[in-house]
Amino acid sequence: MPDKDKITVLVPGLVAKLTKILGQVGGIPKDQKHQQGWMYRSEDALMERLRPLFAGEGILCLPSEESVTTLALVRSTEGKEASHFAVRVGYTFIDAATGEALGPCYMSGEAADWGDRALQKAQTFAGKAFLSKVFMISCGDDVGDGNGEGKTTPGVQVPRKSDQPVTATPPPPAPAAPEPPPDREPGEDDDDLPLPVLLTSVTRKTSPKAKKLYFVIHTSDNKTLSTFDTTLGELAEKALAEKNPVMIGFEVKNGFMNLTALEWM
Repeated sequence: MPDKDKITVLVPGLVAKLTKILGQVGGIPKDQKHQQGWMYRSEDALMERLRPLFAGEGILCLPSEESVTTLALVRSTEGKEASHFAVRVGYTFIDAATGEALGPCYMSGEAADWGDRALQKAQTFAGKAFLSKVFMISCGDDVGDGNGEGKTTPGVQVPRKSDQPVTATPPPPAPAAPEPPPDREPGEDDDDLPLPVLLTSVTRKTSPKAKKLYFVIHTSDNKTLSTFDTTLGELAEKALAEKNPVMIGFEVKNGFMNLTALEWM
């Protein structure tokens, strides 16, 4: 976002036009469904909404890539490697009529890819995140009230020798998950493919009211997820014990991130 060392003067005419666009853009719903089942908002949907508003006010938004960082390769259990990049991109708004400019404003993006598109995906993530934050674009999610299923409630931990991450003997191996496809599938925007993560802890707990076992799972990208699904929980325990990268799917409900899918890499 804005760099305090580079943005020292605000231009009221340009800011007024950007504020007008902010009031016009509205929400943009998630328009694409990922192959693992969750919905996401595509870059095309974002561009189609913003392009006429920018053109109507005579505003350009010019990106400039400040840095590219090559991160550690992601490897599957079969030895296949995925490239992995992080970028920092600056965005400058320019008023075509007056020449006023505001920027650069910075946003970072990160992505991995089994083909050769990791860098482009990271750039796309940065652009989508920047525009969505600047113009406060909602996606129309309604988490609803639900029936409490899948909601984690602070409670008494299941008696164990230790409250540390699970180190017990894992259950029998689950069937190997298929490799992520190197090419885009019909109707899929693979700029929104998730990144593999490592699990940093898996803890068994019991909800005090329902007296039901659930699992609390922490990931290397600082997510905290929960699940009442014993199969998913035990698979997470095994992935933790063997330090195996996984792909996760989740949904947000009642303010909690509920684990819905877990695939081994």
